Amino acid sequence: MRRMIEDRIRLFLALMPTGLEEPMRHLLRANIEYLKALNSFIEAIIKELEKLSEEEGQRREKLKVE
Repeated sequence: MRRMIEDRIRLFLALMPTGLEEPMRHLLRANIEYLKALNSFIEAIIKELEKLSEEEGQRREKLKVE
C-alpha cells in the first residue's frame, strides 16, 4: 500500500510544471509524516482497546464461573 502511494506521488511530481516540485515535495513529505504519526497513534489505540476487551472478556468469564 505504501509503495503504491509513493509511486503515485512520484508520478504526480513528474507530471507537475517546473518550479513547483520542491514546495510540493516538501508539503507531500510533511503530509506523509503526519499520516504515519496518525497511523501509529491509531494502532496504539487499537492495541489498547483490544487489551481492554480481552481483560473484560476474562472478567466476564470469571464472573460466570463464580
